Amino acid sequence: MKKTIMGIALAGVFITAANAQTAAAPLRKNDTNKDGKTSKEEYLAGMEKAFVTRDADKDGFLTGEELLSNSPPADKDKDGKVSKEEYLAIYSKTFDAMDKDKDGFLTGTEGFAPRKAKAKE
Repeated sequence: MKKTIMGIALAGVFITAANAQTAAAPLRKNDTNKDGKTSKEEYLAGMEKAFVTRDADKDGFLTGEELLSNSPPADKDKDGKVSKEEYLAIYSKTFDAMDKDKDGFLTGTEGFAPRKAKAKE
């Protein structure tokens, strides 16, 4: 019985460590100078690359299927499309919210807590 409980506890530690590594992956990707932390400039440069990738028709806007259903609401002027400026503005605010210690950098798993499931309406 004790071995089973210990095994379950150790499995939980390994799963937690794996989740932390997965959560930190976007930080490593955007950490272009490889100093172990992601500045706001690095983060927004990564988000700009994401915008360009998602802009399938290369018109400078995200519309329709280019917008993911889980994207933050970025269409501030309500014209049915999201400009690069609107997109980066929302991710600038996202960075600020994720930067819990307000040092201007994202480190470790800062800001990448698991999302809670939405309640069904």
